[in-house]
Amino acid sequence: MRALAALQKGVRYRLKLFTAVAHSLESYGRMIENIKKGLSPFLCVGLSAIHKANFIYAARQDLNTPLLLLTQDDLAAARLAADINAMAGTEDFALVFPSRDYSYRQMESVSGEYEQQRLGVLSRILQGEAPVVIASAQAASSRTVQPEALRQATFKVSTDPAVNEAGDMQALVARLAMAGYARRPQVDGVSQFAVRGGILDLFPPGEPNPVRIEYWGDEIDTITYFELDSQRRTDPLTTLSISPAGEVLFKEGELKERLELLLESIGRRKQTAAAREHIQKDLDKLEAGMELDSLDKYFPLTGKFTTLLDYFPPETPVFLSEYADLKETLRAQWAQHQEDLKLLFEEGELCKGLDSFYLSPEQLEGALSGRVEIYLETFAHGGFGTLRDVINLSPLQNSGWNGDLKLL
Repeated sequence: MRALAALQKGVRYRLKLFTAVAHSLESYGRMIENIKKGLSPFLCVGLSAIHKANFIYAARQDLNTPLLLLTQDDLAAARLAADINAMAGTEDFALVFPSRDYSYRQMESVSGEYEQQRLGVLSRILQGEAPVVIASAQAASSRTVQPEALRQATFKVSTDPAVNEAGDMQALVARLAMAGYARRPQVDGVSQFAVRGGILDLFPPGEPNPVRIEYWGDEIDTITYFELDSQRRTDPLTTLSISPAGEVLFKEGELKERLELLLESIGRRKQTAAAREHIQKDLDKLEAGMELDSLDKYFPLTGKFTTLLDYFPPETPVFLSEYADLKETLRAQWAQHQEDLKLLFEEGELCKGLDSFYLSPEQLEGALSGRVEIYLETFAHGGFGTLRDVINLSPLQNSGWNGDLKLL
């Protein structure tokens, strides 16, 4: 008990220490006041990476609202998240929403690692469990599942009938299929499920191990984790939240209906012959009761274009780290995406109606324009447009220890 109390005391001291460092700077207080007043956009200059992490961490405590931070790329996002989490003493105070490559062609094996990580972050945002979210500009401009669709596809299984939202075994199987899970004879990977009698094995994204659900009649009797290799049961659960297996979600029969409408819309012109052939092949698979290897190319058919920004209320402050590098990288990625689309159109893999996967750099700027934007920069430079304020934070960084014990 004493050891636990000492540990908790140490954590509280850590929290106070890093916020105290920021509070000691008058310019930091000015930044917080600007955010509270809704002053936007404004520039904070003189920050190294570790200082940015410190001010983001302290700002989350002072503003008591989720924060969104955009970076040049995923690597910069991961580094900032690691620094912030080190200050918080936890691994999930700052969450990274990664970018992902869409699979426009049907392939037998498609990795869903980053897609599942994105879904995990989005679920945490909806549950109010995401203090800080960090993403590259490309990730923030990429299409994702609509919040309402994610809510509807997320449900709880529980040994408590009053909490269980899955119903009986048949209803659970139907919900898993609609949520993008693949049925297999035996579970051997994430986003799969298998049924044997009254037992359903399931491997939800974000869980450390697969889960075994045993029914007694129409009610769930037990829920336990189990090991893939040995199939041995480990830790029991009373309730488990199941999120969808992918970002591209269609209700039963919905994709087939929309593909039929898409065929009608593109017509029978010579220019669309290759696209018609690809779409018809996928329609034939669906009509035969087969699964498509990837639904990414049909993402635009799910409805409203949704990005990470749509998961945050308009008053959420958005920090942009090293804006010039961020903008240059985003423009290069957009140019490459346009070249990829051109080739995919020529091959017939994509067509009109299947071409909206990312916001353009200008569209992203427009989506951010109504929010409080804070530029975090190491060095002063131009290219920001009209700024409402410029704050030189000028934090002091101690030099490395030279071995002199007197300093200690």
